[in-house]
Amino acid sequence: MNNPISNFLLKSKCLLESSQYSSVHVVLGNEACDLDSAVSAIVYAYNLFTLTSMEGSPEHVAEIIVPVLNIPRKEYRLRTEITFTMEKFGIDCRHLVFVDEIDLLGLKEQGKLAVTLVDHHVLSQGQAELNDNLVEIIDHRKDQTPSSSSYTKTIELVGSCSTLVAEKILQNNRQGLEYSQVSYLLLSSILLDTVNLDPRAGRKTDKDVEIVKQLKDILKTDLSCDELYNAVSEGKYKVL
Repeated sequence: MNNPISNFLLKSKCLLESSQYSSVHVVLGNEACDLDSAVSAIVYAYNLFTLTSMEGSPEHVAEIIVPVLNIPRKEYRLRTEITFTMEKFGIDCRHLVFVDEIDLLGLKEQGKLAVTLVDHHVLSQGQAELNDNLVEIIDHRKDQTPSSSSYTKTIELVGSCSTLVAEKILQNNRQGLEYSQVSYLLLSSILLDTVNLDPRAGRKTDKDVEIVKQLKDILKTDLSCDELYNAVSEGKYKVL
């Protein structure tokens, strides 16, 4: 399996640790940090990366794009649905960035921070200072915020935030989904959030169903949704 996201994550983290950048664009998931939040942050950050390529000289990059899992690293092993899925699709947890590994307020004070929120649109009290740095919001919950000219907002009541992330990529950067690692991550997240599109769960929408169909068409795989859903569901109970 080609691992474009793995390569991006490694490059992003190395650049962050080197401090050789002018600004940092953080894609931040919610503090519950379930699979949907993690996948949305990682895949949307990767999408932004493919559109910008983090251009610059080898010694300095204008803006780096960093997906941030909104939990301390020590809690990662407890998020078994994430640990299983990341391992299954070839993502090394050492290349992930957790909220206790990046100084968001320090970057804000230096005027070097932009923030995209995924899978939530209201910052917690402890992170409310980041509101002035918002540039984009993508969420699938009922909108609780006023409109603002300072950031773009995509909020729609669908079963999974990953559905909205996939839709954006399908519209603007479809070639980014041709790598199976990308599409499988999105598909896993959507299926888990919607209970395998089971209408009895009351979570799926027509858009979730359509996006799953498009992802499967891109993957051209014999793997059924049932197989993938069952694997990820069972993975939730495997503590590393």
